[in-house]
Amino acid sequence: MMDKVVKGNTMEESLLKLDQDWEKKYDDFLKENDNSRNFFRLVEMQRFEIKHSNLLAWLLRANESHELHGIFMKYFMERLVSKYPSLKKTIGDIEKYDFDDVTVKREYKDIDILARSENSNFNLIIENKIDSGEHDEQLSRYEEIVTKEYAESKNVYVYLTLNGALPSIESWKAFSYRDVESIIKKILKTQKLDTKIKFFLEDYLQLTRENTGMVEDEKEKLAREFLKNHKEALDFIKNYSKSATERFVEILKGTCNESSEIEFTEDASNKTYIRFKTDNMNKMTQDDLEGKNKTWSGAKYFYEMLIESTPSLQLSIKKANENKATENLVKVLRANNDISSESKHIVKKFTTDYSTKVFIDDLSTLSPDEMKKASEEFLSSFVAKITEFEKPLKEQLVKND
Repeated sequence: MMDKVVKGNTMEESLLKLDQDWEKKYDDFLKENDNSRNFFRLVEMQRFEIKHSNLLAWLLRANESHELHGIFMKYFMERLVSKYPSLKKTIGDIEKYDFDDVTVKREYKDIDILARSENSNFNLIIENKIDSGEHDEQLSRYEEIVTKEYAESKNVYVYLTLNGALPSIESWKAFSYRDVESIIKKILKTQKLDTKIKFFLEDYLQLTRENTGMVEDEKEKLAREFLKNHKEALDFIKNYSKSATERFVEILKGTCNESSEIEFTEDASNKTYIRFKTDNMNKMTQDDLEGKNKTWSGAKYFYEMLIESTPSLQLSIKKANENKATENLVKVLRANNDISSESKHIVKKFTTDYSTKVFIDDLSTLSPDEMKKASEEFLSSFVAKITEFEKPLKEQLVKND
């Protein structure tokens, strides 16, 4: 009943509010996550480690066009220490460090990023991984290089991955691009930036959010929120609505029942398969629709229409219920290279005119009358295929007797 009260509102009001809330929140979500003009997508940077490393190096360098000086390095280290408090014992208080002179070496002796502050006698070593992992004990080699060349410096080793994968060596600290996102968000919130730099960082932030799955997480969060706030309205929609495919199958069953060309078996059909027999095939298999032969388990064969994204038609001959007639039929089909053998059935698949999912997708636009007409055309096309198949088959079986 449509006058059912839901939290003080009628069901109509609840559904209307659901529609309005969803439209506004989803539109807002799409605007926030619009990648159509994202700079980094335009330069195809999504998953390229080298390009990500170059950008991180740019952010870490103090004397760059972003004019952040040592802020990115400072925020990076603050976040790292908050994740690994034990670092304070080895590097001390980050607030006392001067990062305004940070320089960066890229691919120095294969090390992705080596950021150095002479003022603080400090090195940040980053191994950046996007779609790959460690190899050839590289972390040990890089640490050995840095320890040898900067023996008197404070050295911090970071293993940066999309989602914070653990490195093989304890001295390297796991860091994720979600951590990088947090740092960029903090910069956008606390620093006065040139407009171009601000847009640039916002684009990069959006790219990293997508790469780390945060956009998908927010979609899931949005879905949970709507389920919580509009549960009764959503349950109502779920309980009283049918998919276009379900409605089509119901109408098609009625069309099959009315047809004089096939013998439709409701008991053997379901929401996906519509099963039927023909008079000619009954004679060829010595099958009928009496008793157990009318059931899926007891039948010698069935024609099956599979209603899914790509509608299909097949003849299934039950191995367990074979008789002399079906054995002869299988021999002829096998001689024609026209069948495949499955665990419980011998199957002859038909090519149909419904080779794409467009047919099913289009069903949702049809009225009941149009859907009825579509079901008649659908069945007619399949029956034509069967008639074309059965006529020469009958003649071949007669010759083999």
